[in-house]
Amino acid sequence: MFKRIALTSVLCALVAVPSAFAAGADQPVHATGTIMDAMCGAGVTSQADAEKHTKECSLMAHCAESGFGIVIDGKFHKLDAEGSKKAEALVRASSKKDHIDAAVEGTMHEDGTIAVTSLAETK
Repeated sequence: MFKRIALTSVLCALVAVPSAFAAGADQPVHATGTIMDAMCGAGVTSQADAEKHTKECSLMAHCAESGFGIVIDGKFHKLDAEGSKKAEALVRASSKKDHIDAAVEGTMHEDGTIAVTSLAETK
């Protein structure tokens, strides 16, 4: 009887563990990175790649239509729809021709997409 109770307890614990991790999968984000369009961002392999990306390219129709994201530590993270709108406005308003950096705050989802609550250019 004790073995059956112990085995049942262990099985219940194993079932509960993945649920706990899934619930905590979204993580808060407070970071600085380089803004760029999603089309070009998909090919980024380093922070240096992102820093060479131009404002002119990001604002080309087909690039801007792909949405926007931010490269943090060499990895591209797509922004949610509202964040993408904020990023496009930020790029349009920037006086810089390339290497447009911004501070982003929000929530990073499991897939790497960031739900943006705040986005501001850094100089």
